[in-house]
Amino acid sequence: MCWFLSFYALSEQPWEEQVTYNVGDRVTHSREIFVATLWNKSNEPSVSKSHWEGWIHVNQSIPQFDVDENYHSGQVVYVNGDLYLSKWGHKGEQPETSWYWRRLATDGVLESNIEVSVESSNPKSAEVILGTDLNRNNIKDSFELAVLETYQNEELQRMALNMSFIYRAVHELELDESINLLEEESLELFNSLFAWENCMEELGTDQELIDPMSLYLDSIYASLLYRFGQNEAYRDLNGEFNFSEKVLTRSNCIYYDF
Repeated sequence: MCWFLSFYALSEQPWEEQVTYNVGDRVTHSREIFVATLWNKSNEPSVSKSHWEGWIHVNQSIPQFDVDENYHSGQVVYVNGDLYLSKWGHKGEQPETSWYWRRLATDGVLESNIEVSVESSNPKSAEVILGTDLNRNNIKDSFELAVLETYQNEELQRMALNMSFIYRAVHELELDESINLLEEESLELFNSLFAWENCMEELGTDQELIDPMSLYLDSIYASLLYRFGQNEAYRDLNGEFNFSEKVLTRSNCIYYDF
């Protein structure tokens, strides 16, 4: 799992197609600067891509967090030396504690023998649905361990962990009623969901593969809340659901060497 363990902060090195980049790595491409929001390989950075697609465009100087600033989806800030990505538009949400933000860093995989504790006995609670996150990578520990145990192929591990970011976001939409997406934010979310679903359909025709979603939605309540979260995002589309053929057929499988 060397792709996961070799975390280091790139100092704006030129993007290379055959290099695997970790979450939080910085590269230059076409005279622009990008930060990796997923574990990327062969995924070309583009200013037009949303943060769900693996890269986010940033300025030469990334600012410190300002509590009085209005942030929109895709902005990146520094907090105590860490990079944080704004998943949704907001103001006044603290990056280190708020679901509106996601820490862009990889501090290493969890040890396989680690015990994952649950603070609440309520299966519907956020503590249980989102789980613990000891290494603060925005992936629930139980899923991270399940991925490393289930998939021996490093590309499948990378894909599954990348998928978990959007699964978590959908859960958060249902668990936090204060999150109301702009139409554009909801469109970007569904664009990414379609790309992951299409990829899993492709893989399902070629091999017997345990779907990462079945590992993530590990209880009936997790499955129900995921569906409710999708409904929340759908309502935020305000009826604008005429997706193009390109969006409906795009697959993220092109970025993985299975």
